[in-house]
Amino acid sequence: MRRRCGVELHGSAVPGGEAFDDLLRAFTVQHGVAGAALAVGRAGVIEYARSIGWADIDQQIPVEPHSLFRIASLSKPVTAVAILQQVECGALSLEGLVWELLKLDTPHDVRWKQVTIRHLLQHTGGWDRKASFDPMFRSVEFAAEAGTPPPADPSAIIRAMLRRPLDFDPGKQYAYSNFGYCLLGRVLESLPGAQGKSYQQLVREQILTPVGALSPRIGRTLTPQVDEVRYYMPMTGDRVREDSVFAPGTPVNPPYGAWCLETMDSHGGWISSAPDMVRFAMGCDLPLEAGSVNPTSKRPFLLNAASIASLWAEPVSYPRQDPDMWYACGWNVRRAGSGEGRNTWHLGALDGTSTLLVRRWDGMTWCILFNQRKNVAGDELARLIDPLLHPAANQAYAALQARSGH
Repeated sequence: MRRRCGVELHGSAVPGGEAFDDLLRAFTVQHGVAGAALAVGRAGVIEYARSIGWADIDQQIPVEPHSLFRIASLSKPVTAVAILQQVECGALSLEGLVWELLKLDTPHDVRWKQVTIRHLLQHTGGWDRKASFDPMFRSVEFAAEAGTPPPADPSAIIRAMLRRPLDFDPGKQYAYSNFGYCLLGRVLESLPGAQGKSYQQLVREQILTPVGALSPRIGRTLTPQVDEVRYYMPMTGDRVREDSVFAPGTPVNPPYGAWCLETMDSHGGWISSAPDMVRFAMGCDLPLEAGSVNPTSKRPFLLNAASIASLWAEPVSYPRQDPDMWYACGWNVRRAGSGEGRNTWHLGALDGTSTLLVRRWDGMTWCILFNQRKNVAGDELARLIDPLLHPAANQAYAALQARSGH
């Protein structure tokens, strides 16, 4: 008989981390979670890394703290930091025109020529999936237009979108856009310094490896990688079937062919362990001085102070409903704490995947990854656990601080 959830924790117990342990156990049971991994860090050090449930239910393989999960849109902060690093070194400008940088064909909509790097980073480029559609999930249609076998690759998707109108004037409103971050990946690959390297190679070399995040890589849709979990659907499990983008007309379990993970690279295609996402996020801390490294982890900060300011900067080109919350460059931002304090975070979701990465104003950073998107009620797991992690972090903070001595 298949066990739907397991409540044994894996990874070393951490004095002061009991609140996180209790939360993982209770949440897993209450919501029928297949598996999850949680990592918490502070001041450049991983303080907590534990996991619960099953990486593979049928084989009874448990999730381990180092297990790899699809991180979905947690890919966007990674791409944004890579772009800002290129701005910092002078290879790009935030006001650079994407149409010119990519040397694209003449667009159907002249407003394409107004779209800047800043617009793409802040989701103000002109594409609104609620008003029209999400181009990254039109693989079969766009491949047919290109006369190539499906699924469509990023270049075919871009050519298809050049033939279609924008949904609004660039910079005039916010609308979350996977396609905008697809374009940013191609911008990185187009820079002279890229020297023909892929988006994945560039980001691993320039962003991930320097901070010690060695597990992240672009995932594969159809075949799991070593240490990667399996992905599950709520209620109906693997009985759910959707049409394959690799073989149209063939029904598949949605996480394994209803969309193409490889094509999503720069907006949603990475897989990673939870600790390595925390290592990346801690690399976004404000450096102590120009060119400095974190004195605790001995790892470099990824951006200088000016670039960090750009990373969190408020958009000024459109009105916001909440003056204390906005989408900056690859991160959601909310004012918190005192003075210039802020919480920054990102959520991610795909069939079989729910993820959350948080950088809190007091220096606590955490990442939780699930190999299941929703519970049986249809609620997304990362959104459900988000408000519960903050009080757990509050309980853990003093104990972790005393134990680590900083």
